Amino acid sequence: MAGEADFVVQSPDKKVQLIVEAKSRSDATQSWAAQLRRNLVAHSAIPAGPYFLLALPDRFYLWRDGRAAATVPPDFVIDGRAELAPYMSALKVPSQDLSEQGFELLVQTWLQDLVTTNLENPGYVRVRDWLKDSGLSDSIRHGTVKSQVSP
Repeated sequence: MAGEADFVVQSPDKKVQLIVEAKSRSDATQSWAAQLRRNLVAHSAIPAGPYFLLALPDRFYLWRDGRAAATVPPDFVIDGRAELAPYMSALKVPSQDLSEQGFELLVQTWLQDLVTTNLENPGYVRVRDWLKDSGLSDSIRHGTVKSQVSP
């Protein structure tokens, strides 16, 4: 899918906040993830945004400055299995059996839940520190998830 971001998440005022690339590859190193992000930014293959998330089945890599064209390590490395566990258990399919498109749909559902769920609600048990610590949860709350968006 060259020339497109898998997902762009906008704030309620329609400003791009998060660019998401979803890949079904597991066991990718931080170095590989940083190089992929750098290539996408350097070649204008994705729109500019303050956050960039590379979502993999086993790890999520999040950068706070999604626009920097340097090869820099992610600001947050998140257990992707833990984030996606509720969605995977509902599917009853191992992540390694998901196609690339199936994994993208899974990530899209997770993103949609992030923008529509009040993470501050005490009843929401899946609050993740990384969402608050990065500032991402505040920037995308009540936003919009768009798929396959060109730069």
